[in-house]
Amino acid sequence: MILRAVLFLVLAAGLSAAAEDPGFDPERYPESTPAAVVKKHPCKPGADGVDVKDVLFSLRIDYRPVSRPLPKPRERLLKRWTAKLNAEDQAARFTKELKLGRGSDAAWVATTGDALDAMDKELKPGEPAWFFVSFIGCVGSEPAFALDEFSPVEPEIEEGATSVII
Repeated sequence: MILRAVLFLVLAAGLSAAAEDPGFDPERYPESTPAAVVKKHPCKPGADGVDVKDVLFSLRIDYRPVSRPLPKPRERLLKRWTAKLNAEDQAARFTKELKLGRGSDAAWVATTGDALDAMDKELKPGEPAWFFVSFIGCVGSEPAFALDEFSPVEPEIEEGATSVII
């Protein structure tokens, strides 16, 4: 289950029918890179060393199943971010980070164990996929991200090709 859907359910329960169900809309996630998003929205931590943001973007990259435990400083930021979205109880679901990209373009993105399990079932290593991400803010000068959703890239059908259903 994606965080935004969960956050919507939490908000909808608290706000009753006042909100319309936006559902997941990939159009709200313009294509970008973590570096470009951070350049446009630089880290400006407050006195407590944290800068909370919520900037959506997507990127298409090859899936590489490399993860690590969520670092403690990012746990604090995730709690602040989910509180900003009125869904503090969702922060505990984020226990891992997934490495998206390679080399200096790589970013560690907070994710849930459920999302990692789903990726392992739906994606093969090296297979292209869309990743829908939130730039959630910074701890000091270090940017932090959270995964909202992912989607395998559908294979393109060449013009003039025919399909056979067996």
